[in-house]
Amino acid sequence: MPPADSSASSSTNLPDFAEVKLADKEVGATASASTRRAATQRKQTEAEKEAEKKKIKAALRRQHWAFSVPVFVALLLLGYIAYLALTAADNERAKIFARLMAEGDAHLKEGLFDQAETFYRTAGEVDGYENNDAIALAVNGAKRARAAAAFHKQVNHAAIALAHRDYDTALKTYDAALKMPGYSGDRSAAQKGWEQARALVQQEHDENFARDFADAKVAWRQSHLSEAEMLFRRALTFPGHENDKEVPIYLQLIEKELDKRAGVEDAAYLEHLRAGSAAFAARKWTDATAAFQAAIDTGYANNAAAKAGLQRAQTADASARNEAIYREHIKIAEAALAQNHYEEAAKEFTAAQNVPGYAYDKKARDGAESARKLLAPGK
Repeated sequence: MPPADSSASSSTNLPDFAEVKLADKEVGATASASTRRAATQRKQTEAEKEAEKKKIKAALRRQHWAFSVPVFVALLLLGYIAYLALTAADNERAKIFARLMAEGDAHLKEGLFDQAETFYRTAGEVDGYENNDAIALAVNGAKRARAAAAFHKQVNHAAIALAHRDYDTALKTYDAALKMPGYSGDRSAAQKGWEQARALVQQEHDENFARDFADAKVAWRQSHLSEAEMLFRRALTFPGHENDKEVPIYLQLIEKELDKRAGVEDAAYLEHLRAGSAAFAARKWTDATAAFQAAIDTGYANNAAAKAGLQRAQTADASARNEAIYREHIKIAEAALAQNHYEEAAKEFTAAQNVPGYAYDKKARDGAESARKLLAPGK
């Protein structure tokens, strides 16, 4: 069998050039279509991704606003609540401040100056009112009112003493009023009162001098030499008459006469009588009383001078003792009043009134009444 024709076999099994070319076109077309599809898919994928991003961004924006708006509203509410709280606190502090100032004004009208000042100062301790101008004005007003009240009270006491002819007390009280610090008002009335009291005090000294001088001369004429000496010496103690020219002449005459009688009268009696006269002139009432009593105890018959001296010394001593007791009660009462111990003050003022000779004393009576008014109800 002859071998097969290789050329024929080749033409039968292999595509011709046109077929290859067509296949290439188909492959190329297929590749192009695939590329286009891939590009299209890629664009679609990118578009989808971009759309998804937009969705996510939109969702985030919605979520952000969904979160932010309530938070913002909540913050607004909290701020408003805080504002209301601060406003309420400010209003409460303002009410407390106004109430304390009103209490101070009420106490000031009642003349309770220390209490008024305390309320004003307490008002200045309220938060936000530490440097309030009203505080300083109110405190200064309370101080001025206190000073004015004290001044006028002092002047009134002086006027009462003047009306009762207690000129020495009136003069001292007017003087204290004029020297009182803190009062810037008119002091002319106090000055006039002081001048009047001073003139009356001097007039009283002149009258006392004239009385003792006249009594001394009577005793001199009646030969009561010790009594005369005592009165002459006391006359020299009154202000304005310390250098009187006439009294020393009488004292020299009395001394000469007593020296003449020294051998006749009992020496011990005369010695005690002179000691009593000297003590009386020096206002040492206890010593004078003891000396005059010693003169009487000598048994000397003509002891009228010693008896008269004893009576005068005892009266003066009792008066001085009562005055000391009175002043001690007044001192304790005023100290208690200054410390708001009203019950003790009332008790001491009343005790001062009970001292002999001071039953109608204006200072003690007014002090007791003031202390009782300040006492708590039921006291």
